[in-house]
Amino acid sequence: MSSVSPSAPLSPTDQQLENLLACPPPALTDWIAAHHPQLDLAFLQALKDCYATTHFILADPKLADRATCYGLAMAEQMSDEPLALPLAQWARGLYEMFYAPEIAITLFQQAQLAYHIADDNLSVARLAANLVGVLAECGRFAEAEAAYDEAHPIFLNHADTQPLYLVRLEQNYGWLLHNQGRYSEALQVHERAIEHAHRHRLNTSLAELRVNRHLTLGMLGRLAEVVANLQHERTDAESHQQLLTVARIDMNIGDLFSVQGRPAAALHQLQQAQQAFAELGNDMEIGSIALRQASLLRRIGARRAAIRCYAQAQEIFTRANMLPQVGEILVNMALTRRQEGDYAQAFTLLAQAEQLWQSLHHPHWLAIILSERIALTLELGEVASAQQLLAMSSPLADNARLQAEFTLLQAETLRLDKHTAPEIGRAEANYQAAYTYAATQGNRWLQRQALSGWGKLLLSHDPTRARALFEQAISLDETIRQTLTVEELKAGFHAQAMELFVDLIRLAVGEAQPWQALHWSWRAKAGALLDLLAAVSAAATVTPTSYVEIEQVRQQLATLRWQLAAESGSPQTWQEQTQPAITRLEQQLLDLRRQRNAATAMPDEVFLITNPAAVLAQMDADILLEFVGCGDELLGIYADRRGHCVSVWLGDVETIADLNARLQLSFEHVVHRSTQDRATYTPAWLAECRPLLAQGYQQLIAPLLHHAPSPTAGQTILLAPCAPLFLLPFAAFWDGQQYWGETNALELIPSGALLTLPPPTSPTYSPPLIVAAATGQMTAVRDEAYAVAQALPTSITFLDTPVLQHLNTLQDPPRFLHLAAHTLLREDAPIFSGLQLAGEVLTVEACYELPLRGTTLVTLSGCTTAGGQENESALLAFQAALFVAGAQRVLSSLWPVADDAAAIWMAHFYDFLAQGMSVAQAVQATQRHLLADPRYSHPAIWAAFACARR
Repeated sequence: MSSVSPSAPLSPTDQQLENLLACPPPALTDWIAAHHPQLDLAFLQALKDCYATTHFILADPKLADRATCYGLAMAEQMSDEPLALPLAQWARGLYEMFYAPEIAITLFQQAQLAYHIADDNLSVARLAANLVGVLAECGRFAEAEAAYDEAHPIFLNHADTQPLYLVRLEQNYGWLLHNQGRYSEALQVHERAIEHAHRHRLNTSLAELRVNRHLTLGMLGRLAEVVANLQHERTDAESHQQLLTVARIDMNIGDLFSVQGRPAAALHQLQQAQQAFAELGNDMEIGSIALRQASLLRRIGARRAAIRCYAQAQEIFTRANMLPQVGEILVNMALTRRQEGDYAQAFTLLAQAEQLWQSLHHPHWLAIILSERIALTLELGEVASAQQLLAMSSPLADNARLQAEFTLLQAETLRLDKHTAPEIGRAEANYQAAYTYAATQGNRWLQRQALSGWGKLLLSHDPTRARALFEQAISLDETIRQTLTVEELKAGFHAQAMELFVDLIRLAVGEAQPWQALHWSWRAKAGALLDLLAAVSAAATVTPTSYVEIEQVRQQLATLRWQLAAESGSPQTWQEQTQPAITRLEQQLLDLRRQRNAATAMPDEVFLITNPAAVLAQMDADILLEFVGCGDELLGIYADRRGHCVSVWLGDVETIADLNARLQLSFEHVVHRSTQDRATYTPAWLAECRPLLAQGYQQLIAPLLHHAPSPTAGQTILLAPCAPLFLLPFAAFWDGQQYWGETNALELIPSGALLTLPPPTSPTYSPPLIVAAATGQMTAVRDEAYAVAQALPTSITFLDTPVLQHLNTLQDPPRFLHLAAHTLLREDAPIFSGLQLAGEVLTVEACYELPLRGTTLVTLSGCTTAGGQENESALLAFQAALFVAGAQRVLSSLWPVADDAAAIWMAHFYDFLAQGMSVAQAVQATQRHLLADPRYSHPAIWAAFACARR
């Protein structure tokens, strides 16, 4: 427990300290009484020097807590020593700096008063230096400035004999100026401190000062060099075992990546920092990072993971009595719970937040909470309750944004109430007022909310105007996407609101316009993915000049967002929406992107599919069946290349979700049985699952094919599923006589809209790649790799060998890429799902970056590799990532597959491919072949894999 090396002989003081700290708390009073003659200032000073240092507090916080508490207890018994209690308060204050800053301030001020009386100016100055840092952290800037002015002249007089004091003071003062937004002044102080630390060879302080200097440079707009500099500092700090500095650098790099629109990279850095702070035992920093992660996870739609991070931060800040932080967390957690549909918990969290902010007398946050309670009540359809809440209070008179949001809520309440002419008129006026304010402020999100509600208001009696308002709102959504980085599109585009399209699709169906319904369905399902594909393509062809211009604007945006986050203590999207400078830069970025697209002959809005019939006339398939969820209902659209199109309502989504769950359960039972059991019991198992497969066909397929102008057997059919259809075995659907896949070649596609894009190609290809990780007893994976290699004689095989570096540095794409490995599913954050390779993980996020442009086929021979598509838009999954990377087709599994069965399936599939069949034909031939074998004739085996294409 001592900070002294175990091999070194202990001094009497060290031995006494160990004895003290070994004493349990109930026996402390007796210990102090027994050793009272030996207790003096020197003993207290030794305790402070040993156990109240930053290094020790972070390395062993529990022992530091005990030591500094024991110091206070001893000091209270040393009434003959006037400086005993101040010294113990000083030591305890150093500990509380990390866990309860406000308590630390009180302790330092009490100690400082005693040292003033004792005329110990150096101690007064040292305490003032401590106060500069902790007062700045608590936002008490004027007091922190006064503390600096008190300490600075004293430390200047001791600069040669005690140089560390002056360096630490300047370090704290530079950070104070930084937190006040006085970046140029802060930079001067950092430079001054660095020069002094360099002169006196204070290497540890030098590393911390350089990090602070880099962060201040970032606030001055030089973000690009900041990341490189911080990464260099990290390497240097790590080599010197400066673990605290390494952790803080990781946290700062995470913040920088976040404001630069790189959420996945930011999460990686923050997770590294959190792990390091956990090892150091620094709860406050762990809480701060948990809050940052929660915000990022919420942005990318991983709401369950975000809630866990919010809860972790709440626990830590509650323990530290940091009530404003707890209040913000409660509100954000309530918002996230509402998005998850957990309304009861959302109400509970809002009630807790309201009680807390009332105790702090904070009308701004109380208005935000009231607004959220009304929105939550309206979402539940409780109009009367919403009206009561609206009558309870009015928004802050001096906050125009909150007033506009309340006006919008009033409009929504009127819309959901009785539709009398006066109410409709009042609602329309409120929507107009909210929209006008939002348009004036450049708040696109509030604009689209007003337009959306306004359109719903007019839907029943003025559909033409309603349609125009919806189209305006959709245009705003698409404009917002145009300002996102590629990384933000990858991580966050799935949050696009679907409800804007639902009413437009319903209008088209009701007006017997199936092609128009298909048009809106394509934009709803594929607009974001097409944007992403266009952004990636543009990034590869952008000219140096336009690249520089766009990046300069992005850096300016990132700098403003970073400054805003620093001022508020955490990222706040609603604050960004009220910043005119951010709005101007976003518009400038949008204009630059449009100019670039025009210069490179790229369509300005690739998602505007005005003539689906013309697109389908050129497709290399016979029929497209497009599915789209419209609220609780499922719509199917049949369209063929001969110009025939029809839309059909197929029933409720819940019924299909239940069917999928029952099929998955039935198939899972079969998959885990032996080959002999399958051969024996398959007839009985088929009797169990065939009614479910027949239900799938009758509910989803038969109503659409009923409208086909001629028989469909022997045709190639494209299926564009939506949630919850992604994991359904369409090939195994039973039409009453046979399986659907026996007579038709079936392929999946995210949406027929992707047919508007030319297939990616490559002038040259590298050899096919086979990657297999046979962890544990997965010996069948090796058999699978050998079988695939035999069918692809020019291939290169990586068996239980690291491969990511090779994959990421390929000069030419492989024509075929086969990946056989265990799947690591992250249902809470699908973008971080991955394949467990040999000593490394290939995540969905990493798949976006693979050099696969033109690859004919990527095979994912793991368990449920088609998973992750149910998260709101089917875009956070391997398929989307690999399509963006350039693959033409992806073969993946619909449920967990037995290793031996997967090996057999793949051996036959690649044999058929080697015979010259297309991928779709090879899939169908494999399914037919296994269907004829009693050992593999159950759909759980032969229908386990499905092919998706761009």
